Amino acid sequence: MAAIGVVLGLVFVPAPAAEAADVQNFNPGYIIDDALFYNSSLTTEAGIQHFLESKVPNCGATTGPACLKNYRADSAPRSADKYCKLPYPGGNNQLASTIIYNVAQACNINPQVLLVTMQKERGLVTDVVPTNGDYNVTMGYACPDTALCDTRYYGFANQLYSAARQFNVYPANRDLFRYDSGVMNTIQWHPKAACGSSQVFIQNDATAALYNYTPYRPNDAALNAGYAISADPCSSYGNRNFWMYFTDWFGSTTISQPAQAFVKSVYQDVLGRQPGNAEIGSWGKALMGGMASGHVAGGFVGSDEFRLLKIDEAYRSVLGREPEPAGRLGWLNGIRAGTLTPDDVSRVFMSTDEYFLRSGGTMESYVAAVYERILKRTAASNEIAYWAELAHAHGRGTIVNLIWFSTETARARVADMYNVYLGRPASWDELVGWGDTALRVGDTATRSAILGSGEYWVRSMNRFP
Repeated sequence: MAAIGVVLGLVFVPAPAAEAADVQNFNPGYIIDDALFYNSSLTTEAGIQHFLESKVPNCGATTGPACLKNYRADSAPRSADKYCKLPYPGGNNQLASTIIYNVAQACNINPQVLLVTMQKERGLVTDVVPTNGDYNVTMGYACPDTALCDTRYYGFANQLYSAARQFNVYPANRDLFRYDSGVMNTIQWHPKAACGSSQVFIQNDATAALYNYTPYRPNDAALNAGYAISADPCSSYGNRNFWMYFTDWFGSTTISQPAQAFVKSVYQDVLGRQPGNAEIGSWGKALMGGMASGHVAGGFVGSDEFRLLKIDEAYRSVLGREPEPAGRLGWLNGIRAGTLTPDDVSRVFMSTDEYFLRSGGTMESYVAAVYERILKRTAASNEIAYWAELAHAHGRGTIVNLIWFSTETARARVADMYNVYLGRPASWDELVGWGDTALRVGDTATRSAILGSGEYWVRSMNRFP
């Protein structure tokens, strides 16, 4: 495929993105994750159209074909086969975004991969005045760097489908291809053999598919040139451009946008801060590796950072003061040992003399304060009288525990979780169901489950698009 910067005798210099990817992060053996590459569900048809419009708000004046956001074409239907397991419906006068989406669904290829490939081959995504020639070889399919393009594969839809299908041919027929995953591969720097080669351990099928499609590795000169052409005649650019465009346009090539959004959202909601790149990378890779979102959330609510936040919050909100270092560490060690949960610190503090005095120093004022803090409502006079008498007889800890572990209190804590994590009030059925769950398995497990829900995942994507 035409992928070293020379396309049909012309030098193609890609337009730079708004924020260049850091080439230090380019890994020749792991260009893109399989879960990102072989995944047709990561972008909708409307999302593709919106993306194209964002890249070229206004097409240039031309007597030739429209730019990609307005381009329309016919395509013939295709039957499913072992490489593209869903039929491609075809159609007449369809928008480019529709064709891209339908090809992606038929062959289970991420539409973002198709967009990036057509950009690195012909610059079509950002071209304001494309030509018919550009659309004929949209994906550089059957256009080797050392020969003319095969006209049998001309045409926008034909190129897209052929390329998407080709990405699936490799893993199904490993013996037919030069490069394979899980082994060391000798990869040339450039089509000219005199430029030499390097050894690359290809880690996964998607990376091998890219090398089988564009069989050269970018050298240091190519990487250091960013989106430009380097002065080194042995530089190649196809796989460099693929990685850079994907990174700049859609984020990490090893962690999907939804996974990144989830991690960012949990950091904000649970730890009250934004994560660093390394933290996004660590948790994002866990999600991409198959760890359930609820288990990832459990890692956050079970972390010392979250535990300390809850301890500090209890000191400040219940006792009205900053924690002393020794006390803070003591509570943390108790939680680590499993004798307490992060939510228990507030409960225990409410039984102390310090809180009793802070709430007024009488049993009646104390009961009223406990109601406000735990149930978030004003206690009725008969409730104050009942609980004050019980506290005199059995101690303050008894009434705190009875109120804390009541159905009403469990539902109140669930209501808080819904408002913070899902951004909406819980329905009555949800309060009942999750309230019972909280009483049965505890607040920590309930918090993890709500954070791991499909609704929270979708909300994360909307908050961090």
